[in-house]
Amino acid sequence: MNKTIPRMTVITLGVADLARATAFYRDIFSTPPITQYEGVTFIPLPGVWLSLYPLEKLAEDIAEDVRLSAPHTFRGVTLAYNARSREEITSIFARAADAGAQIAKAPQATSWGGRPRGAGADETR
Repeated sequence: MNKTIPRMTVITLGVADLARATAFYRDIFSTPPITQYEGVTFIPLPGVWLSLYPLEKLAEDIAEDVRLSAPHTFRGVTLAYNARSREEITSIFARAADAGAQIAKAPQATSWGGRPRGAGADETR
């Protein structure tokens, strides 16, 4: 019997400006990006890699008739960063803002008792 281990190895984000997105996520994660392959950036993170790829090319890769949503609309996708402390949450939100993110929701306590959470919009899309 073949047992497959469920896992996610790469999350790809379609971006409007690859250089800007690369700089943004490099600054957020404080991780050197892999840029040796033309037209794509990889950012290795524990357990998963973040891939940045031009939005139009990503859509073409999916199918010829894929329709792109209007810029600055919510696309139904979020990325989570699980911090170890309130101070780390404050720090990551400050880094995101410094890198150009629009803070859509400042960190605040959750209704289910978890650590405070907030939301930011990646302005590189």
